[in-house]
Amino acid sequence: MKKDYLKHPEGSIYSKGYGIIPKLVMQDRRLSAEAKAIYSYMCSYMGSGNTAFPSVKKICYDLNMSKDRYYNHVKQLIDCGYIEVHRQYFTATGQRANNTYELITSLPYPDDQDKVVFTMS
Repeated sequence: MKKDYLKHPEGSIYSKGYGIIPKLVMQDRRLSAEAKAIYSYMCSYMGSGNTAFPSVKKICYDLNMSKDRYYNHVKQLIDCGYIEVHRQYFTATGQRANNTYELITSLPYPDDQDKVVFTMS
């Protein structure tokens, strides 16, 4: 079976892939800038699904943050219902493997609760 791929020009910023970031997440004032950066980073790994699995070590390295700082801000994303973390284990040894992050696409509350209405006078 032949697969089609979108090829970006050499030297393109898209050469390592990209993701789509929902504006609702970026506008959520409950989230810190660091939490939004982590969410954006995970979106860049999603591809065509809604899961990402970069290691915490890789995320911290690429975002230049400590593990403590990462865990503090990723907790905001979990608490607000934007991601779920699924811990993976190797069957044979029971040793931890990389986590899988599921980006939740439907939220438990209506999106229009914070809408601002503008009127023209």
